Amino acid sequence: MNQLVENGAGFSIDTQVFINRNKTLGHLGTRDLINASILGIMGGFISSLVPFSLLVKIWYPFAGGTQLVSGHHLIWMVIAYGLVNKKAAILVTAFIKGMCEMLLGDQWGIIILLINLLEGISLSAGFWLMERLGEGTTKLGWGLAGGLGNFSQAPVFWLMTGRIFILDISLAILAFIFAFVSGCLLSGIFGRFIVLKVREGSLYSFKKYVECHQLGGNYDRKASRRLEWTGDFQKDMESINKCMAYPRNGSHENGSVVIDHVSFTYHGSNSPILARIESQLQQGDTCIITGP
Repeated sequence: MNQLVENGAGFSIDTQVFINRNKTLGHLGTRDLINASILGIMGGFISSLVPFSLLVKIWYPFAGGTQLVSGHHLIWMVIAYGLVNKKAAILVTAFIKGMCEMLLGDQWGIIILLINLLEGISLSAGFWLMERLGEGTTKLGWGLAGGLGNFSQAPVFWLMTGRIFILDISLAILAFIFAFVSGCLLSGIFGRFIVLKVREGSLYSFKKYVECHQLGGNYDRKASRRLEWTGDFQKDMESINKCMAYPRNGSHENGSVVIDHVSFTYHGSNSPILARIESQLQQGDTCIITGP
């Protein structure tokens, strides 16, 4: 149990949950790819055809001011990550978005595709870092991840255009700060807000099935083939308890849940623990439940 606590994420609302992440995972299902592709196409069209920079140039005409709204480029990747719950979805969205921008005649050509991939990689790294710091599901964590992802493109553009060598360094520093702040607010925090609203409104429907195993040694036996995660805390805990048909050391307090299928139905549950668990689980994870 201690090893799981060190390698996973712990919660203590009504019960304790420890998630043991399988590092070999990351497979995207058909629905995941469709969702990421749709978001990438939407992002590509909007980024290419809607001149958000005009909102800033009116009152801040200096170089680097457009970075204040640059976070809208990244929000599609954040939403994809929030809905699919896999970092691979970020890269798929980034690639498709970059391809759309390139095919729609972006002035940077294929470089815009590489920039999108750079942002996607940086955003994924940001979420990975936030998870390690225990902020993977919080508003702060998403904001900082979005800031890191959006910040990555600012120095690249300033180097490619040569502005950093021509203009005053203070303008470059301001542009980098603007990029980070825009990523925090527009990409991370606003993206998280959209994801939560979509889930609460049940606009995004999917199903998760789990296999339940009793913990440890010779008693590791499958007790239930498939269990639907309904979002009703009491109902789900009763179902999980039924999985513990083969208690360890004569106790029914411990049981583990192994994810068998990637997707699940989210019904806008008010249960705080399920709202936090479901955003962390991936296919193949082992979820250890103890207590209450």
